[in-house]
Amino acid sequence: MSNDEPTSVYLTATCRTPGCPVENQPFTAQFYANAEPPTYRCICLPCGQHLTDLAPVAAPIDPAGTV
Repeated sequence: MSNDEPTSVYLTATCRTPGCPVENQPFTAQFYANAEPPTYRCICLPCGQHLTDLAPVAAPIDPAGTV
């Protein structure tokens, strides 16, 4: 990793929008910090709502060995 590459974190995001097809189904993804708050942002693709339920997790094990 080069020095100018942004640092990422793994977060578990959960959509809480009533009626969303993925409501209450958590998923883990890699996030990069934004310059302006909120620091981490996520949009639910099925319903288009901004997700506010983001929780830090340890980096998931990558079976390909790339993490």
